[in-house]
Amino acid sequence: MSVQGPQQVLELAKVSRTFGEGATAVAAFREVDFSIRAGEFVAVMGPSGSGKSSLLALAGGLDRPTSAMSSRTSTLSPP
Repeated sequence: MSVQGPQQVLELAKVSRTFGEGATAVAAFREVDFSIRAGEFVAVMGPSGSGKSSLLALAGGLDRPTSAMSSRTSTLSPP
């Protein structure tokens, strides 16, 4: 019998978000890996303009990445 850790509820792999195109393109972040497991408390910190809100908008399904290797979310069932 294998022992598994807490259920992974969010995973983003190699996620990038760019605003604009061509010479005016601005990358909010490039190829970010981000995961959260059940029961974890997570803080996203950084200076103004570093892409925190853009990352959280992607994680919450409010925006789409410019590119991504994979993204996955799970719904937790009540205990």
